[in-house]
Amino acid sequence: TAEVRAGDVVLVTAACGATGSFAVQLAKLAGAVVIGTVGSSQKVEAALALGCDRVVNYREEDLSVVLREEFPSGIDIVYEGVGGALFRAAHDNLAEGGRILLVGAIATYPHNTSPAQHGVPGIADLMDVFRKKETVDLGAGRKLIGNVWGDAFASGALTPARERLFDLYKAGRLSSLVDKTQFVGVESIVDAVLYMLGGMNMGKVWV
Repeated sequence: TAEVRAGDVVLVTAACGATGSFAVQLAKLAGAVVIGTVGSSQKVEAALALGCDRVVNYREEDLSVVLREEFPSGIDIVYEGVGGALFRAAHDNLAEGGRILLVGAIATYPHNTSPAQHGVPGIADLMDVFRKKETVDLGAGRKLIGNVWGDAFASGALTPARERLFDLYKAGRLSSLVDKTQFVGVESIVDAVLYMLGGMNMGKVWV
């Protein structure tokens, strides 16, 4: 869906998340310039280790200002799983022909993703776009894509994609970021989810 090309400028929100960490690495393998957003100084170091060319700690820097001043030509592809102000910054700095791939809105659970929350007029509810697998025309060839996987499930295209990921991992070109915090037993599931929703995890959380 992303169709990342060499030289593209790619923004990955939650760059140290379970899927964002893979998005960073795959974009770098495709030859893109990658910007990652994180919420702590520890995650800044982790995102740089994953390959990010620029890391923005949104608690210390204004993402919209960084994008406007450092990437004036705009962002070509956004892998967006946070929502809120980060979605607004991505939207406002999207290049002509750019695409936002919507994979979630973790900052706004339980899915308070109305225009009053994300600040972008004309988009009623981000998670509606995601759940209904809609593609929203943002003008100037720009798109918000809620159907991130397209027809991949039905067509069987996910199988070769999965095999490629395994091959990259086995070749040492792709790493899996797993959070070191231990959650043991079914009774710890609630704590694990709250840990993740609080933005404390670095990579995949296991129970």
